[in-house]
Amino acid sequence: MRKSLYFAIVSGVSFLALNATAAVPSGCVDNGDGTCSYQDKNATSVYDTANGRIISKEVVSTVEDMGHANTQMNYYSYTYDNKGNLSSMLLTQQYGGYNPSTSTKNVYYTYDSNNNLLSVTAEGGQMNGDIWTSNRKNAIYGTDSEGNRTITQTNGQVLTYNADGILIKETRDNGLNAYTWVYDNNGALLSSTTSSRDNSCDSCNYDTSYNVTYNADGSYQTGYVYENNKSGNVEQNYTDKYVRNTDYIFDDGMIGTKETYFTTNNKNGEMTENDFYYNDGDMKISYTKYPSGTESLYFYDNWEYIGTGHIGKDGRIADKKISTNTGYLEEIYTRDENGSIMSVLENTYDKNNNLLSSRTKTYNEDGSYDVASSDGKVTHYDKNGNQIREPRAPKRIYTIEEAEKVSKKTGNTFRLRYK
Repeated sequence: MRKSLYFAIVSGVSFLALNATAAVPSGCVDNGDGTCSYQDKNATSVYDTANGRIISKEVVSTVEDMGHANTQMNYYSYTYDNKGNLSSMLLTQQYGGYNPSTSTKNVYYTYDSNNNLLSVTAEGGQMNGDIWTSNRKNAIYGTDSEGNRTITQTNGQVLTYNADGILIKETRDNGLNAYTWVYDNNGALLSSTTSSRDNSCDSCNYDTSYNVTYNADGSYQTGYVYENNKSGNVEQNYTDKYVRNTDYIFDDGMIGTKETYFTTNNKNGEMTENDFYYNDGDMKISYTKYPSGTESLYFYDNWEYIGTGHIGKDGRIADKKISTNTGYLEEIYTRDENGSIMSVLENTYDKNNNLLSSRTKTYNEDGSYDVASSDGKVTHYDKNGNQIREPRAPKRIYTIEEAEKVSKKTGNTFRLRYK
């Protein structure tokens, strides 16, 4: 990715030391603030144009979940010491799809006076394997054939890291099960294999393989195969196609991300569709359509499940039931031919399903809306949800003759009334 790098050598082990100016990748787009952004399929990296150091990286990756793909977003940010050596890396991982969660890890690097790497320590949640640390006893440090740093631990685990401190390969072998994970230089999973040599039962002896191909637009396709070693039968064979839309517009006008997974069982051709919708990094909606035709729709707030609903024939949300402190809120939508919401029937219920209130929101072309309650009262709101007050009728000024007719006389005078 970089055209020139300066490496520090420690006992034959190379690691990135950016105390010499590096060249930013060709095609890096100037951001106008002293940085530039470089897009490499599933990764977007930001560089300091003055010295070529990487500042941050956002990577779309995938993780394996029972033979199906789940999205994983890797967010890296880097800091450097006054000599230009990489001093720390913050990695935040957000797991989407079936098992949404977030983990964060800090990795710290120290050097001697000659810029030779002395130690690497990690703090925080679990990542793809354990980041190696300098205080692991009996660990063996080395390099692979391409000069990447490796560490071999007493349990047989071997971890390989590239110059940016990103895990690119991991192997484990405990004598019974052997595992291998391979990642690209951005930390995105490329493949994983598992081989079990447990002969205690027919299903315990198996091989699995999981492969990922990243497309130019950052989407990916995965393939998963499970094969029983004893019988030689391929018991599972799936292919997942993943599409990510970062410009999805929710009904409320907010822009978020939609992730879609089409999982096909290659043995019978049945396909399952899974859609996940996010806004500001938070899970909002999940939708699944099964081969049988049945569907499930769930709503979330800050990753917490809050309700369910149904999809209409037009493929859009038809209704939903959202939990409240006292029961739940039911919303039933009416849409125009373009899918835009024309009106919403809102019903509130207590925990015993007793109807508490009902009202209808009708939307106007300018985004304002009218709310009609069950008693016939109509309240008007602007597009920002602020109530529009009805102007009072102007007061009328009467002539003396008109005032006499509508006013009550009191002796030789009368009191004027206005209306």
